Amino acid sequence: MLTENQESLDATISRLTQMQDASCSLSAVPEPQLSDDEWAHIVVNLGGRLGARARGHKSSARSFVEAVLWMAGSNDAYWRCLPIEYGANHSVYVRFSRWVKAGQWDPVLACLPESDARRQGLARMVATHRASLQRKQRYANHQAA
Repeated sequence: MLTENQESLDATISRLTQMQDASCSLSAVPEPQLSDDEWAHIVVNLGGRLGARARGHKSSARSFVEAVLWMAGSNDAYWRCLPIEYGANHSVYVRFSRWVKAGQWDPVLACLPESDARRQGLARMVATHRASLQRKQRYANHQAA
């Protein structure tokens, strides 16, 4: 009896693992999203504290921007599908959201060429997130009235 239950549990775990792998079936090894020249141009345009922090040798800012560019090019993947090499997916999402609220993606978008697919994907992500924030704000204002 115990063996049947164990086999059933093992089969269920295996099936769920395969389903999760299928939902995150994008490339597991991230490719660099930015050249050194592109990153240098973005850092200059970030300005203020963000630019100063991003100039460090071991920059988490570059990894963060590359993580978001990976998401932008991943055809609407879930944040949980973000490769672990970029950091914790929730942390990247929260930082992305804060940058959207602060308008920090505008300089990054300005540094990428108009015809670049990364720019188009990032612009779509930022616009979608801004629209979502505006809907939430309108709903909150409506509830308060």
